[in-house]
Amino acid sequence: MNAMKIHSAFATTEKGREQITPELIQTEKGGLTAVRLKFESELPLDKFSGIELLLEPCRADGFTAIYRHSEFWCRPAFCQSAQQIPPDTQCLLWQGGCLLPVCGDKYLCMVSGTPDGYIKLTLNTFCSGIRECDTTAFVLGEGENVHALIADCARLALEVMDSDTPLRESRRYPEIFEYLGWCSWDAFHIEVSEQKLLQKCDEFSEKNIPVRWAIIDDMWADTPGIEQAAGKERGEMMRIMHSCRLSSFKADKTRFPDGLDGCIEKLHARGLYVGMWHPTTGYWSGIAEDGQIARDMPQALIKTHRYSAKRAEYSESEQLVHAPDYESARTFYESFHAYLKDCGADFIKVDNQSFTHSFYHDVMPVGQAAENLHRAVDGSAEKFFDGALINCMGTSAENMWHRPQSCVSRCSDDFLPENRDWFTKHILQCSFNSMVQGVFHVCDWDMWWTDDTQAVKNSVLRAVSGGPIYVSDTLGRSRREILMPLCLEDGRILRCDKPAVPLLKCVFQNPESCKAPFMLQSTANGCAYVAAFNLDGENAAVCSDFSPRDIDGLCGDSFVLYEYFTNSATTVKADEKITVALADRDEFRLYALIPEKEITFLGLCGKMIAAKTLSDITPDSAVSAQGGELMFFSQKEVTAVYSDGKPAEFTKDGALYKASAGRGKITVCTEE
Repeated sequence: MNAMKIHSAFATTEKGREQITPELIQTEKGGLTAVRLKFESELPLDKFSGIELLLEPCRADGFTAIYRHSEFWCRPAFCQSAQQIPPDTQCLLWQGGCLLPVCGDKYLCMVSGTPDGYIKLTLNTFCSGIRECDTTAFVLGEGENVHALIADCARLALEVMDSDTPLRESRRYPEIFEYLGWCSWDAFHIEVSEQKLLQKCDEFSEKNIPVRWAIIDDMWADTPGIEQAAGKERGEMMRIMHSCRLSSFKADKTRFPDGLDGCIEKLHARGLYVGMWHPTTGYWSGIAEDGQIARDMPQALIKTHRYSAKRAEYSESEQLVHAPDYESARTFYESFHAYLKDCGADFIKVDNQSFTHSFYHDVMPVGQAAENLHRAVDGSAEKFFDGALINCMGTSAENMWHRPQSCVSRCSDDFLPENRDWFTKHILQCSFNSMVQGVFHVCDWDMWWTDDTQAVKNSVLRAVSGGPIYVSDTLGRSRREILMPLCLEDGRILRCDKPAVPLLKCVFQNPESCKAPFMLQSTANGCAYVAAFNLDGENAAVCSDFSPRDIDGLCGDSFVLYEYFTNSATTVKADEKITVALADRDEFRLYALIPEKEITFLGLCGKMIAAKTLSDITPDSAVSAQGGELMFFSQKEVTAVYSDGKPAEFTKDGALYKASAGRGKITVCTEE
């Protein structure tokens, strides 16, 4: 079985941990091996460590583990040995190899290291009383490009499970998220209100910032006791918030005096689409037992004791949430979403999706509960909002393997403004999660601030992310000059074709200590983009290189290399090394690589993903999405430029030209 062999297997019951010999069914395809495990125990299997497989590790210089570090979020760990592989690893990588554990209809498989150097796979259900196990456990593969390898492993897993969960390419991206957005969370928190929402929208209009949609985020709803969080420090505010329960689907009467429908109507009148946030649990501590929801749908709700894996204990108080069966989940979400739709909402953001771990212990197996949850959420989003949904706080494996339709999923912890240490954690979370989550979804790299001291750095991340772009500036603090490089004048974002991921050379080195830049890659309109950052833990200088051959999906032998911040262009061959030197964490670069032609069109000047401003490219012409300075590169002398048939002025800096162009066809003439 590829580079690893199964050393031993164990089952844990009330008798303890005993060695077993399960049936292992292997499916091999294209250098990959999928392993299905079958076993039946005389006694119920332990819900936390039902079955364990120990694998003899392959010979590797180290591992990169993408693991669940909290109930909801994943991040990378750079391991020098198998012993360092953290618990709850959802994808394990080494040079030339990938181990991808799977979540089936009941069992969740997770990877960890052992003190004696084995790689352990644990299959559990988080549910007592189960004796049988018949599940695809993991896929193991070898290949030089781990990005392609992860996708191939996922594809084989879905095939052998006969699962209809689609990969990203087969999901429909909602049109609304092709435009610039804004979210109320970091702007207002508990103070979100109709008045402030309208003031913020008026600010966008006054500053000519083309925000096209807004999310009314947390703390808008009818949650008694939430007012106690007003004016508190973030930690205390969050504590109070997480203790509150949802009473009804309506908005808070004090802050939304004309109701949710009245507020949304006024936002619509200002030209914005409106999205509504809510968690899977109603609110963070569930649903109020004496509230309208509990009275209206008692048959769809259950009481549970929330389990904390961190403290290994259950909550003292019971919490009311929707039951984990599909019909109960469907009843809850369709009731909620029908109300939001009646109020005029255009889309939804559904949070707290990894709650199946904590709320349904001993109620239903984790895979089954997750499948019911996502069938209900996605189906309701399709029914009421044409599938326009942002999934959030749901990077656990059971979420990733069971979403049947929705396209967009957030991939990082909450944005923290003015926090340089957070930026390093954030970029690593987003980019490494995109390696795995991005196989299934378009990844949402979260909201940000345009007046943060790291605003430009954050904007580069969103430019290459391939996902939605939305900010969370509070009143008076949005900056048009930061946002316009990311979008057209009508707010349409210049979105990359796929989630940004690390260059292969960056996958296996810790950017905080390796003294090399951390580089992300993505593609757009046949071109490649590489964003380079200094993440050194001591804020020291870093230096390394890359070549066009290092970039997935980039074809050609010669390229025009354009760097956005220095506005410089040159030509490079496919194997030519491009040196990247960054003095400190305040220095970063954004490179475009465009296959060279006689006339190489780069796109509109001042746009980070300039290639997306062009269409209908021919050897001597291109169509520009809007007016502006159009950049192109030509080794031949340019004699004339025409914008929709009319002569256009142009300037030259070496072989880099800029022409004043209107929206429409731009034609370039060169000397014979």
